[in-house]
Amino acid sequence: MKLRNLDDVDITIGLFREADNDLSRSQTDLDKAVGKLTAAAERKMKPVVAHLAKYKLQIERFIASNKDRLFSARERSIKLVNGVIGIRKSEDSLEIENPDKTVLLIRRYFPDRAAQAIKVTEIPLKTIIKSWEDWELDKIDVSRKENGSEPYFKPSTTDAKARAQNSKK
Repeated sequence: MKLRNLDDVDITIGLFREADNDLSRSQTDLDKAVGKLTAAAERKMKPVVAHLAKYKLQIERFIASNKDRLFSARERSIKLVNGVIGIRKSEDSLEIENPDKTVLLIRRYFPDRAAQAIKVTEIPLKTIIKSWEDWELDKIDVSRKENGSEPYFKPSTTDAKARAQNSKK
């Protein structure tokens, strides 16, 4: 339908609002159904997840407490009927609880190594660059997005009958 006047636009906004409300109700129904299915699946999976965690812990404890007896310097795994067990050599990892404090301490105690140990993130500051001339922006591969006028509409939250009754009062 081609819109010819404001009455046509108003009718179409009403149709849009009704369709949007239908979509919202359908989405709500879908969310409820998915929530019920998720809850049921989680209830069903909970004991299985608990068993998996228990089995994993038992196997890992056995391997850890018997690693010297089971593995040599060359042989780091054993093939069994139902799988493979082994010891992986892992790298040490670091835990930095307060990165800001660590940066300050690196700068204080190891200033000669700070440049290598501290990452500095550089990003263009739009608030500053915004005031530059267009030719300057072109040189740095930045384009200005002009704020123009865009059409918009917003359906009312009440239906047309309720608004008509309220306006007659």
